Amino acid sequence: DNDDNDSDVKMGTGLMGNGDMALHTKFLPGFLKTRLPWIFEILNEETEKGRGKSGVLGGCGPLVAPALKVLQKVSLISTTSARLVARYLDENLSDGVLRVCLRPLPIRKEDPPQDGPHDSSQVKTKKKKPCRTEAVLLANCLLENEDTAVNTYISKAGNKERKIKPGILFIVLRDGLFTHGLEIFDEKVDADDDYFDAVADILECVRRCLFTSPSINLGNSRLLFDLVSRDPLQHLCRLSAQAPRLTSETTFRDVLAARDFFSNSDGAAENLAIEARRLLFLLLADKSVSPLLLRAEGNQIARSMIRLLEFQSVSLGLQKFIVHCTKQTPFLIRELFRLLTIPDPKKGFDFVAMTNFINTILRKGPSPLECLYFEDRPGTEVTVENVISTLIPAKLKGQSLARSFQNRNSLVQMESFKLVVVVLKRYQLLVTDGLKDYKWSVEFIDKLSSTITQWLPDFQVVLSLRSRYEEQLSSKGG
Repeated sequence: DNDDNDSDVKMGTGLMGNGDMALHTKFLPGFLKTRLPWIFEILNEETEKGRGKSGVLGGCGPLVAPALKVLQKVSLISTTSARLVARYLDENLSDGVLRVCLRPLPIRKEDPPQDGPHDSSQVKTKKKKPCRTEAVLLANCLLENEDTAVNTYISKAGNKERKIKPGILFIVLRDGLFTHGLEIFDEKVDADDDYFDAVADILECVRRCLFTSPSINLGNSRLLFDLVSRDPLQHLCRLSAQAPRLTSETTFRDVLAARDFFSNSDGAAENLAIEARRLLFLLLADKSVSPLLLRAEGNQIARSMIRLLEFQSVSLGLQKFIVHCTKQTPFLIRELFRLLTIPDPKKGFDFVAMTNFINTILRKGPSPLECLYFEDRPGTEVTVENVISTLIPAKLKGQSLARSFQNRNSLVQMESFKLVVVVLKRYQLLVTDGLKDYKWSVEFIDKLSSTITQWLPDFQVVLSLRSRYEEQLSSKGG
């Protein structure tokens, strides 16, 4: 008996005998042809064709989650059945159904109990939405087939004018990743670990199947670009901010190689943050696979870097990662300097941290001439504005720099003075290379010098630093 069972398992039929296998073979085609479309009718009815079922929290009836689970099982039977599910999602499902399924429930605040001591853990509650998790798992099952036709169906962005609906993976990376701020990581909120695990799995699958596997490709770079642009980048930045900080033992290179392993006790939410950071760093830094870098989409990448800085502050590990990104693609310097916000010198720590970050980019990042090569296209003339944008952040005005020299905080003064020195050295290097490679005229260099001089603080303000330090030294000596 055991031998018979083993042979059945090897055949992939479990404990089914030959008769059961024949029955299974006859049943499946009929089910896919006549019964499978009913599943999509159930989804349409239980969400009122994408409008949301009235009187039901979240807009999804009780049959939505089981129906999505059935589609998961069907899509895992074979590549053919997965293609059929992907096609029916596109043709038979009403527009808006998947968005209703993936829309998160609000986090509600409830009053603490009247009797007994106040318990802060009871202030916030978040009800779970099973159909949201099942929809994410369905997208993961379809992607796991590693089939170009299926990937094309589920990844397309859609077009309202042409009446083309977006694919399930496209929607998952937007509505499925949407969170109410960072409250999902709040210990006072009842976490939905099943949802966190499902999203972590889909992010890992996207990274592995679409960006790191040489045998899998959509065949259309535009599809990949649309898939990860805009909202997904924002969600990934927000989620990855909760990942453990980069250290000397766990660097950005470990993240890019998916070697940033942590203990299993970190929890589903932190594991989700780790997977989000792995995908985000790949999109920002790996120019061999990132559709954003391949299309020279510097604006989105720079904005994502700014969000990381805002969420995590200017840590040393993050500084090294951003320097690495600018070395890989020097044109990012201009976009990054255009978007950087400079804190007021009165906010001593924030100003020092940001100024130190700028100094690091200028000293350890790409050379100024490398940043200009991207602009050096046929018929394109290098302008003063282009050159200055590789030297000085757009929002770092001379007046702000002058106020930093007059600030009483010695760290603010020292970091500002160091920035002036670094900028002048970088400018000198640029002029030397520009004369040699670009054959810049004397008039052009005079314009550059004039612009740099206007940016510098008044010379008397700089000299006042020396007198102030001399006063401090004399007072200490006395």
